[in-house]
Amino acid sequence: MIPLSTMPGRMTATARHLTDPANMVYFYDMEGMVYEANVHTLAVKKLFHKPVPGWHGKGAYTAQGRFIIANNGEHQVFDIRKSDLQAGEAPKNDDEKGVLASWDGNKWEIIERKQFTDITGPGGIYGAPDDKAPAWSIGWDKRSVILKLLDNGQWYTYRLPKATRTYDHWGGWYTEWPRIREVGNGKMLMDMHGMFYDFPKTFTRANSAGITPMGSHLRYIPDFCEWNGQLVLSTDETTILENPYAGRSQSNLWFGTFDELKTWGPASGWGGPGWKIR
Repeated sequence: MIPLSTMPGRMTATARHLTDPANMVYFYDMEGMVYEANVHTLAVKKLFHKPVPGWHGKGAYTAQGRFIIANNGEHQVFDIRKSDLQAGEAPKNDDEKGVLASWDGNKWEIIERKQFTDITGPGGIYGAPDDKAPAWSIGWDKRSVILKLLDNGQWYTYRLPKATRTYDHWGGWYTEWPRIREVGNGKMLMDMHGMFYDFPKTFTRANSAGITPMGSHLRYIPDFCEWNGQLVLSTDETTILENPYAGRSQSNLWFGTFDELKTWGPASGWGGPGWKIR
């Protein structure tokens, strides 16, 4: 074990432990490392250095006996050997970028070789309320936005239009950071590929209606939440550190209401499962 203060990496997600949730959590790193940490002693153990392919690690979540992770990018040159991974391999074609994968405590499984970002469920940042609660993950390919649903141990795929293709980079670096979050009054908000969606907290295979586009945008929105009755968006825009010609930084917080998002860009999109299929 190593102390938490010496745990190297850029941590992007924390998730419930599969076997000892009262004392341990998982940490997921942007480069692909998976750690477990004792929340009392802060002792840390690295479980995996690079279990699955894909790069630019994003979401992680535990649901239905699985620890699920997402990578939303791919290296231009695949420089990891298949023998270095627990599952998966180099991309076989241009469609294979990023990954959605899971670990049941014994074996890793590749769910889909596409670019995925957030993974969550109706419990949000507090984790799954029980072992039967669904899990959702959002991603994309060249055809459309992808919404994956884990329900009763099985994965289902739904497709939504893209409001913009601005976020389509192969490395996933232009997506900081699509999420599904609770934003007060029992409402959830999904931000994906430049579109805000009213996302039903009850979304399951048997109750899949209700995802409603609200308004589009061309911002980096790393996260959002409800605060004192307001919706707060963090915006990762131009900074004078990276672009001195901008004159002033444009990264800050936006305070408003859920309904104000309907006054942003048009709630329209493009794409579909048959687009550029060959």
